[in-house]
Amino acid sequence: MTARRYLGVPLLLAGLAGVGCKKDDGVAEAMNGARLLTEAYRDALQGKLTSALNDEGPAAAIRVCNVEAPAIGAKVLGGQREGWMIQRTALRVRNPANAPNEWQRRGLEALQERIERGTAPAAAEWHEVEEGALRYMRAIPLGGMCTLCHGDPESIPQEVKDELARLYPEDRAVGFSEGELRGAFVVTVPLGTR
Repeated sequence: MTARRYLGVPLLLAGLAGVGCKKDDGVAEAMNGARLLTEAYRDALQGKLTSALNDEGPAAAIRVCNVEAPAIGAKVLGGQREGWMIQRTALRVRNPANAPNEWQRRGLEALQERIERGTAPAAAEWHEVEEGALRYMRAIPLGGMCTLCHGDPESIPQEVKDELARLYPEDRAVGFSEGELRGAFVVTVPLGTR
Protein backbone atom coordinates (compact mmCIF):
# COMPACT_ATOMS: atom_id res chain seq x y z
CA MET A 1 0.00 0.00 0.00
CA THR A 2 1.29 3.42 -0.76
CA ALA A 3 1.91 5.81 2.07
CA ARG A 4 -0.56 8.21 0.49
CA ARG A 5 -3.42 5.72 0.64
CA TYR A 6 -2.49 4.59 4.14
CA LEU A 7 -2.37 8.13 5.49
CA GLY A 8 -5.65 8.97 3.80
CA VAL A 9 -7.69 6.36 5.67
CA PRO A 10 -8.24 8.47 8.84
CA LEU A 11 -9.42 11.34 6.64
CA LEU A 12 -11.75 9.02 4.78
CA LEU A 13 -13.12 7.72 8.07
CA ALA A 14 -13.64 11.26 9.28
CA GLY A 15 -15.75 11.77 6.17
CA LEU A 16 -18.06 8.98 7.29
CA ALA A 17 -19.48 11.19 10.03
CA GLY A 18 -22.99 10.21 9.03
CA VAL A 19 -22.45 6.47 9.55
CA GLY A 20 -25.47 5.08 11.30
CA CYS A 21 -27.36 8.36 11.29
CA LYS A 22 -29.91 7.34 8.68
CA LYS A 23 -31.83 4.17 9.43
CA ASP A 24 -31.92 3.03 5.82
CA ASP A 25 -28.24 3.38 4.97
CA GLY A 26 -26.27 3.34 8.22
CA VAL A 27 -25.31 -0.31 7.92
CA ALA A 28 -24.28 0.05 4.27
CA GLU A 29 -22.07 3.03 5.09
CA ALA A 30 -20.61 1.23 8.10
CA MET A 31 -19.89 -1.82 5.93
CA ASN A 32 -18.06 0.36 3.42
CA GLY A 33 -16.01 1.93 6.22
CA ALA A 34 -15.24 -1.50 7.69
CA ARG A 35 -14.09 -2.80 4.30
CA LEU A 36 -11.83 0.20 3.79
CA LEU A 37 -10.35 -0.26 7.27
CA THR A 38 -9.61 -3.94 6.74
CA GLU A 39 -8.01 -3.23 3.36
CA ALA A 40 -5.83 -0.51 4.86
CA TYR A 41 -4.85 -2.70 7.82
CA ARG A 42 -4.11 -5.68 5.58
CA ASP A 43 -2.00 -3.63 3.18
CA ALA A 44 -0.06 -1.82 5.93
CA LEU A 45 0.59 -5.03 7.88
CA GLN A 46 1.57 -6.94 4.75
CA GLY A 47 3.97 -4.16 3.77
CA LYS A 48 5.65 -4.23 7.20
CA LEU A 49 5.87 -8.02 7.17
CA THR A 50 7.34 -8.09 3.67
CA SER A 51 9.94 -5.45 4.57
CA ALA A 52 10.92 -7.26 7.76
CA LEU A 53 11.12 -10.59 5.97
CA ASN A 54 13.25 -9.19 3.13
CA ASP A 55 15.50 -7.05 5.36
CA GLU A 56 15.99 -9.24 8.44
CA GLY A 57 14.41 -12.65 7.83
CA PRO A 58 11.41 -14.55 9.16
CA ALA A 59 12.19 -14.08 12.87
CA ALA A 60 11.88 -10.31 12.36
CA ALA A 61 8.51 -10.80 10.67
CA ILE A 62 7.29 -12.63 13.78
CA ARG A 63 8.21 -9.60 15.86
CA VAL A 64 6.14 -7.41 13.51
CA CYS A 65 3.05 -9.50 14.25
CA ASN A 66 3.92 -9.60 17.95
CA VAL A 67 4.67 -5.93 18.55
CA GLU A 68 3.72 -3.79 15.59
CA ALA A 69 0.41 -5.26 14.36
CA PRO A 70 -1.75 -3.69 17.11
CA ALA A 71 -0.07 -0.32 16.58
CA ILE A 72 -0.64 -0.58 12.84
CA GLY A 73 -4.34 -1.22 13.48
CA ALA A 74 -4.55 1.79 15.79
CA LYS A 75 -2.73 3.98 13.27
CA VAL A 76 -5.01 2.90 10.43
CA LEU A 77 -8.04 3.65 12.58
CA GLY A 78 -6.42 6.97 13.39
CA GLY A 79 -8.58 7.78 16.40
CA GLN A 80 -11.07 9.35 14.01
CA ARG A 81 -14.07 7.25 14.97
CA GLU A 82 -15.11 6.97 18.58
CA GLY A 83 -16.11 3.44 19.46
CA TRP A 84 -14.71 1.84 16.30
CA MET A 85 -12.43 -1.13 16.84
CA ILE A 86 -10.18 -3.19 14.55
CA GLN A 87 -8.30 -6.35 15.45
CA ARG A 88 -7.44 -9.84 14.22
CA THR A 89 -8.63 -13.22 15.45
CA ALA A 90 -8.56 -16.88 14.42
CA LEU A 91 -9.86 -20.26 15.44
CA ARG A 92 -6.27 -21.44 15.98
CA VAL A 93 -4.47 -18.50 17.56
CA ARG A 94 -0.82 -17.79 18.03
CA ASN A 95 -1.41 -15.14 20.68
CA PRO A 96 -4.06 -16.11 23.28
CA ALA A 97 -5.03 -12.43 23.54
CA ASN A 98 -6.41 -12.74 19.99
CA ALA A 99 -8.74 -15.64 20.81
CA PRO A 100 -12.24 -15.15 19.39
CA ASN A 101 -15.21 -14.36 21.55
CA GLU A 102 -18.55 -16.08 20.92
CA TRP A 103 -19.73 -13.92 18.01
CA GLN A 104 -16.27 -13.86 16.42
CA ARG A 105 -16.19 -17.67 16.53
CA ARG A 106 -19.57 -17.72 14.75
CA GLY A 107 -18.17 -15.35 12.14
CA LEU A 108 -15.02 -17.42 11.62
CA GLU A 109 -17.08 -20.57 11.21
CA ALA A 110 -19.33 -18.80 8.69
CA LEU A 111 -16.26 -17.60 6.76
CA GLN A 112 -14.89 -21.15 6.65
CA GLU A 113 -18.24 -22.46 5.43
CA ARG A 114 -18.41 -19.82 2.68
CA ILE A 115 -14.91 -20.70 1.52
CA GLU A 116 -15.80 -24.41 1.48
CA ARG A 117 -18.82 -23.54 -0.70
CA GLY A 118 -16.58 -21.77 -3.23
CA THR A 119 -16.15 -18.16 -2.12
CA ALA A 120 -12.61 -17.03 -2.82
CA PRO A 121 -10.84 -16.72 0.54
CA ALA A 122 -9.69 -13.16 -0.17
CA ALA A 123 -13.31 -12.13 -0.84
CA ALA A 124 -14.96 -13.91 2.09
CA GLU A 125 -16.66 -11.62 4.57
CA TRP A 126 -19.34 -11.90 7.26
CA HIS A 127 -21.33 -9.42 9.31
CA GLU A 128 -24.19 -9.02 11.73
CA VAL A 129 -25.87 -6.11 13.44
CA GLU A 130 -26.20 -6.70 17.15
CA GLU A 131 -26.37 -4.55 20.28
CA GLY A 132 -26.40 -1.31 18.26
CA ALA A 133 -23.23 -2.13 16.35
CA LEU A 134 -22.08 -3.58 13.07
CA ARG A 135 -19.84 -6.59 13.62
CA TYR A 136 -17.79 -7.21 10.49
CA MET A 137 -15.20 -9.85 9.63
CA ARG A 138 -13.03 -10.26 6.57
CA ALA A 139 -11.10 -13.47 5.93
CA ILE A 140 -7.32 -13.55 6.12
CA PRO A 141 -6.17 -16.30 3.76
CA LEU A 142 -2.66 -17.62 4.36
CA GLY A 143 -0.26 -16.01 1.91
CA GLY A 144 2.80 -17.73 0.49
CA MET A 145 5.30 -15.85 2.64
CA CYS A 146 3.24 -16.68 5.75
CA THR A 147 3.97 -20.42 5.41
CA LEU A 148 7.44 -19.70 6.84
CA CYS A 149 5.78 -19.16 10.23
CA HIS A 150 2.34 -20.77 9.89
CA GLY A 151 2.96 -23.69 7.50
CA ASP A 152 3.89 -27.32 8.01
CA PRO A 153 5.81 -27.50 11.32
CA GLU A 154 8.38 -29.80 9.70
CA SER A 155 9.29 -27.15 7.12
CA ILE A 156 9.41 -24.14 9.47
CA PRO A 157 13.05 -23.02 9.87
CA GLN A 158 14.59 -23.69 13.29
CA GLU A 159 15.24 -19.99 14.00
CA VAL A 160 11.52 -19.37 13.46
CA LYS A 161 10.54 -22.27 15.73
CA ASP A 162 12.84 -20.89 18.42
CA GLU A 163 11.38 -17.38 18.18
CA LEU A 164 7.82 -18.73 18.17
CA ALA A 165 8.54 -20.83 21.25
CA ARG A 166 9.98 -17.77 23.00
CA LEU A 167 7.15 -15.37 22.12
CA TYR A 168 4.19 -17.76 21.90
CA PRO A 169 4.66 -20.85 24.08
CA GLU A 170 1.00 -21.83 23.50
CA ASP A 171 1.12 -21.36 19.70
CA ARG A 172 -1.62 -23.21 17.80
CA ALA A 173 -1.28 -21.33 14.50
CA VAL A 174 0.80 -23.76 12.46
CA GLY A 175 -0.04 -26.47 9.95
CA PHE A 176 -1.74 -24.19 7.42
CA SER A 177 -1.39 -24.39 3.63
CA GLU A 178 -1.26 -21.42 1.30
CA GLY A 179 -4.76 -20.07 0.59
CA GLU A 180 -6.40 -21.60 3.68
CA LEU A 181 -8.37 -19.45 6.11
CA ARG A 182 -5.77 -18.30 8.63
CA GLY A 183 -8.05 -15.94 10.55
CA ALA A 184 -9.99 -12.72 10.09
CA PHE A 185 -9.85 -8.99 10.51
CA VAL A 186 -12.58 -7.83 12.87
CA VAL A 187 -14.18 -4.38 12.85
CA THR A 188 -16.88 -3.19 15.23
CA VAL A 189 -18.74 0.00 14.30
CA PRO A 190 -21.30 1.59 16.63
CA LEU A 191 -24.47 2.51 14.76
CA GLY A 192 -26.75 5.45 15.42
CA THR A 193 -24.11 7.73 16.93
CA ARG A 194 -22.23 10.69 15.60
